[in-house]
Amino acid sequence: MEDLWTEILPNDMLIRPRSSRIFYDGRFFSYPLKPVEALLKLGVFKSTLCILSWLKARLFQARSPRNFEEWVSNQFGNRLFNTFFKSYTEKVWGMSCREISADWAAQRIKGLSLGSAIKNALIPQRYNGDRSKVIKTLIHSFRYPRLGPGMMWEACTEKMTALGGKLEMGCRVTRCSYDKTSGSWTVEYKDRKGDLYSVEAEHVISSAPMRELVRGLSPAASEPTKRAAQSLRYRDFLTVMLILKDRQMFDDNWIYIHDPSV
Repeated sequence: MEDLWTEILPNDMLIRPRSSRIFYDGRFFSYPLKPVEALLKLGVFKSTLCILSWLKARLFQARSPRNFEEWVSNQFGNRLFNTFFKSYTEKVWGMSCREISADWAAQRIKGLSLGSAIKNALIPQRYNGDRSKVIKTLIHSFRYPRLGPGMMWEACTEKMTALGGKLEMGCRVTRCSYDKTSGSWTVEYKDRKGDLYSVEAEHVISSAPMRELVRGLSPAASEPTKRAAQSLRYRDFLTVMLILKDRQMFDDNWIYIHDPSV
């Protein structure tokens, strides 16, 4: 995917330094973890308990972790899980950590553990151009379009129309029908006026919510598939733009609010 954006915006993907912090217990902690800073801010007593909890987890691991809580506790210990993972994760996803699968946790936090975080703090990973070999959570820089993500969609539109494609705005897809005989799709949609149109295609890429997509498929999906799609839960995502006059006020790209009081 990154190669695609590089191809689309060859001169506009800037490398930006990553600055992330965790807000917990009224304090900011650098992320990735800086052991000395964490020790001072958590206090010797709490830090000692966290390390002992991690050692216990390494000695007595859940052999087949079933959920997010068990998987993270295996990697970080139960005390660190409750401090830096539980509250934030449940606020973001609106569900208990025991309801989130261990597979999802392994994918989201791939390769990261307390040991790897401490190792990275002492001996930072070097980025040699191959991002696949760097633990994503520990990456210290990222690429970002010069004028923001909108540049990507504008560039895609320009390239698509230059190749003869057509962009229909303000339309709502009502049905996606697949013909096994011809191996093609027919996509029906309505424009702003409510007029119905259709277009045929060999391939269809959908960004619609899974519940709505499954309901609009033809031939109809199986009943188990419909029930599974209908059971999916979604979270509202709000973006707040804050424009500051003072560019030097802070340099954070991300602040993770782990404090349960917020």
